[in-house]
This record gives sequence, structure tokens and C-alpha cells, in this order.
Amino acid sequence: METQTLTYVTPTVTLTAPDGGPLRFADARPVQRPVATAASSAGEADARRAYDAFVSRSPTPRLPAYGSSPDPYPGVPVTGTDRPGRYLGYAFNWVITSSFVRHCGGAAPRPPGAFGTVTTLRPRFPVALVSDCAAPRGDVERQAALLVCDPPA
Repeated sequence: METQTLTYVTPTVTLTAPDGGPLRFADARPVQRPVATAASSAGEADARRAYDAFVSRSPTPRLPAYGSSPDPYPGVPVTGTDRPGRYLGYAFNWVITSSFVRHCGGAAPRPPGAFGTVTTLRPRFPVALVSDCAAPRGDVERQAALLVCDPPA
């Protein structure tokens, strides 16, 4: 399963000119830092083996090493808008989660030898984007707007 996970937000910037203008964001604040990891009923060593097995079989190339976190906020190059408003910068990662069960022994039905979950991140993320506080789209933008945009009067 893949989900977009909000990782950073910036303070808002207000543009008052009728034709908008340039947006510059600074001081990104971390919201959460997902970690490439695994949990196994058979302990930490098995969790690492499960993570390595998942990475080796995954169709997604260059998944991060066990224990890695995403890169820091990548910044947003100066961008612009053509209308006034209150804007925020945010970043997200695609977090990949998978459950596993490993069976042991020869008796039928075979009891599970270990079970757990692998969590990893798409490479080359987070991605930094811009959102209008008045019209956030999608779950991640709405979450970012709830954290830093002023509530409507």
C-alpha cells in the first residue's frame, strides 16, 4: 500500500498585489519523518531480513536502506502566482507499507514462523509544492493547510 505522507510545512506567505507575485518560503518545519524499517514477531534481526527481502523483490528501484529517513525539506525555488492570497509550502513522501507472513515447518496447515510489517519510502522524495490556503486540494494539502493557515474569519 502506498500513501502520501506530509513531512514538512512552511509558514504562510501573504500576497496582496492584485496580480499576485513571487513566493519565497523559508523555515520549513518537520511534521513527521517516516523511517524505512520493519517490525517482526521474530525480533529485530528477522525484521532486517524481511526488509532486505522486500527491497530485493520490489519493482521500485533504489529503495532506501533500513533505518533511513527522507531527505530534509528540498526547498521551493522562487515560484509565483497570478492572484493575491495566503500560500504555504509543504512536502510529502510516498510511504510504502506491506505486511508479511513467513511459514515454517512441513506440517499442514503450516503455522506462521514470523509475521510483521515493512515500511519504506519512494526514492527521490520529499517533493516540495505550494498550496493556496483558501483552496487546498487533496488530503495532504488539506492537512498542511490545517496546520499553518489561519482559520477563516
